[in-house]
Amino acid sequence: MEEITTVYTRKSDKEIDAFSIPIIEQDLPIIGYRAWVIIAEHLSSLSTPEIWWSKKKKFRCTEHGVPGLADRCGLHALHSLEEIRALYTDPDFIYGQVKGWGRIINHEYGFRAEFLEILAFLQENDKKDKLSALSFVYGVPVFNQREIVVRGLEEGISKNTDSYRELRLQQFIIRMQMKYKNKTIA
Repeated sequence: MEEITTVYTRKSDKEIDAFSIPIIEQDLPIIGYRAWVIIAEHLSSLSTPEIWWSKKKKFRCTEHGVPGLADRCGLHALHSLEEIRALYTDPDFIYGQVKGWGRIINHEYGFRAEFLEILAFLQENDKKDKLSALSFVYGVPVFNQREIVVRGLEEGISKNTDSYRELRLQQFIIRMQMKYKNKTIA
């Protein structure tokens, strides 16, 4: 019997758009990962200079209200810690795990949520003082990579749960329906 091998390749920063095609809308909480910069002892989003004053954040958009299928609005996160670290490589970035809930638009590589909560910061030896200060300010623990993954499994849907596998199956079905929408299958 022939062995089947799947090869995964990471796209370059210019080729990847984690939020290009909405896959599915969901109401279940979901675990993801973000990167931030520090401004005046607080976290700031990378795409907009918006300070995170507390560990919970609500999406605000006067035009759309909540994240929608036809827009790019919402609080963004990626599904994979490895992907967030590969995409955002500046040594000053702070990485963390978040839980999204409310209106969620799930994409292939990430999601956009109405609400996000910081669950944990990723421990990095060269940032111990900064992470300790952030942990105090936000009331959020600092975990190593293994601990952060386990925490995600306890908090909500992540890549290693049955709920996540069911969600990915729904996404696959929707993609196939979109792909073969105007084709007759004999």
